[in-house]
Amino acid sequence: VALLTALAASEACEAACGLRPGIKWPNDLVLGGKKCCGILLEMAAEAERLDWVVLGVGVNVRQAEADFPPELRDRAISLSMAAGRPVRRGPVISGFARALWARWEAFVREGIASFLEDYAARSVTLGQTVRVEQALESFTGVAEGLGGQGELLVRTREGELRPVWA
Repeated sequence: VALLTALAASEACEAACGLRPGIKWPNDLVLGGKKCCGILLEMAAEAERLDWVVLGVGVNVRQAEADFPPELRDRAISLSMAAGRPVRRGPVISGFARALWARWEAFVREGIASFLEDYAARSVTLGQTVRVEQALESFTGVAEGLGGQGELLVRTREGELRPVWA
């Protein structure tokens, strides 16, 4: 659901202002290496059933550089800043609702295969060196691809291909 939401948000931003945000796995959108959207999810699920999900999607649409705290100015950007012109919020919101619904319906019918290739095409993580920090260990490797459930596949320095879930 996080990947599907990120893809829908990227598509909505592109439709609204012509910019194509990349997706930093699993669910941040970036333009020029700066974050323009963050996504948080909370859900309850069982093995074969999703009980509920709450999506929190924050898109920086109209901010100017001065609107960001000094410590974030080199890491955050708005769609308006990146486009060099004002971007309207309405088209971003309505575009997101349409894209999310269409992607969700396809996901229900076809599963993750309905969007995984499109997600990978927008990924800025694939092909990059990443550092994975988990509770019991950390490792560095190259993000080579996505697994069948959306997990990031990281090739370690030792040559092992390891799945990363979050």
